[in-house]
Amino acid sequence: MNPFQLALDTLENSAFPTAPPGFTVRLAVLLSFQCLVVICDLVYLWLLHHIQRTGTSRGVDSAGPGVWWAARWVDRPRGRIMVVNQRVMSTIFSVLAQVVWIAFNINNLNIFTGRTRSLSQSSVWRGISVFSLLGWFWVLTWGNITNYIIAADPKIDSRIVNAVLIGLGGGQLAAAIITAAFLIVRGNASNLVLRSLQSDLRSKAAAYPNVPAGALAEVFTNVSIVKSAVTSYYYMFYILGIITAVVVSIALVLNFGGLMLARKINRQIVFNEKIHSSNISARQASAQPHQGSTISDPGRGGGAGSQAAHELIHSNEANSSSKEPDTLAGLRRAKNDILTMFGMVLCFALIAMAPLMFNLIIYSTTKFAGVSWAKTEVLFTGAPWVVTAVMLVAQVALIWIALEFHRQGGRAVVHSNVDSSSATAPIDVVMLERGPRNTLQFKPHAKSTGARRATREDPRSQTGSGASHGSKIFVDVDVDVDVDRSGDSQEDLQEMAEPETYKTRTRY
Repeated sequence: MNPFQLALDTLENSAFPTAPPGFTVRLAVLLSFQCLVVICDLVYLWLLHHIQRTGTSRGVDSAGPGVWWAARWVDRPRGRIMVVNQRVMSTIFSVLAQVVWIAFNINNLNIFTGRTRSLSQSSVWRGISVFSLLGWFWVLTWGNITNYIIAADPKIDSRIVNAVLIGLGGGQLAAAIITAAFLIVRGNASNLVLRSLQSDLRSKAAAYPNVPAGALAEVFTNVSIVKSAVTSYYYMFYILGIITAVVVSIALVLNFGGLMLARKINRQIVFNEKIHSSNISARQASAQPHQGSTISDPGRGGGAGSQAAHELIHSNEANSSSKEPDTLAGLRRAKNDILTMFGMVLCFALIAMAPLMFNLIIYSTTKFAGVSWAKTEVLFTGAPWVVTAVMLVAQVALIWIALEFHRQGGRAVVHSNVDSSSATAPIDVVMLERGPRNTLQFKPHAKSTGARRATREDPRSQTGSGASHGSKIFVDVDVDVDVDRSGDSQEDLQEMAEPETYKTRTRY
């Protein structure tokens, strides 16, 4: 065999490991599932676009066009972001990540089956793929820090929160951008050296078919230089993999903030059910003395007037009680959404960590250029299978939860005794900070006509000392939750029964 051709084959085999030839059925099925995930993501975004409420809420200015914004509400005097649109932003990044994986798989198919020999393409796509994972986990990190704040204590100074977010998220992205830039630069340099040597070897193989092997020492020296350049490229990919592993680990830890918030909401559901049962019992007890009573007392304003007042009282009670099932349904939907996101991120992180650690160990114990395609496939085609399945299941679950919630809301409106004009619109989970103690509040945001909004005001918030001026933190779910931090549900139940702690405002 021509020694120049032998050197050329050695060079290409070291720079481009072998891969299964052709468009396999396995790759076709993977691409089909990834396209299905993208379709589900787009359907969910469409649902959120037509379902989620936009506009202002209790004096907090809207920061952008509703659902299509990372920070939906901002407390402008304090400069604090009140809403981190975790579900929407993570769904958008899911679409981008899946599109990147699809393009990356097609690009690998072209590279490793001989249709193109571009190391630059490989370096760029590998950098983009890992970078998309970093961006996805960065959004989840932001949202889960918000979950921690809501589940723990809303009085945390906003400067501390912003410093943590900027430091953690900005540091991750800066490290990823710098490393990806080095990765692309070194990959491009390796590609230029490779192309030059390949061209030289091809020309010499055609011009000198009978050159002795001993005369090719310099050629093989140049081949080793190219292999060293390729090794340098893989080393930068190794560093980028380490950064990705660190970021995924941080996101995995912070993901438990969502679990904490789900537990808080579950306790809120139990507490609301007790209040709902107490209200039903109280209404039944109050209705007993009035059954069959038609006697008019002239000293008390006449039968017609007292009966009208009695009907007005009971209509107000029915109006407020009709919103309690909607609040409970919204709380359950909020908990289901948060648990679904928690499970998806947990599975995603564990799945992504396994091949990352495998490849990091392989790259740290062997020569980078000597890693076979079968081992590299664990990261680039093995993990996407499981990750795609997890994303698909989670996104379908979120769509089902959203549709089920609105179906239940529609049935509740049909069976309600209240006029359809007083039906409440979807509402958000809210946590309010009022002075030295946080109190419960459920605020269904009403529609524009014939709606009523019940609020609870803490009398201590009206005093000068120890009072705060309505610091609010929102999370992107569909009910208003002001989690009480007093600890004892029975004590809270008794406190909420005190009439002086309630003030009801009726808006027409």
